[in-house]
Amino acid sequence: MRHKRDRSAPAGAGRRHPRPDGGLRCRLRTRLAAMSELLLAGIVAAGLLLYLVWALLRPEDL
Repeated sequence: MRHKRDRSAPAGAGRRHPRPDGGLRCRLRTRLAAMSELLLAGIVAAGLLLYLVWALLRPEDL
């Protein structure tokens, strides 16, 4: 009696075809671009927060 694990792979299972969307490199590139945008936005937000706190603590004398 054969078990389910004893089945051979279906025909053509070992063949590799290129992905139509560009594959892993394309997906990683878009994730890296999104990560760099988030990093830049975080740096700008932190800089603005520091500036506003500085302006609150040390207002200009008019």
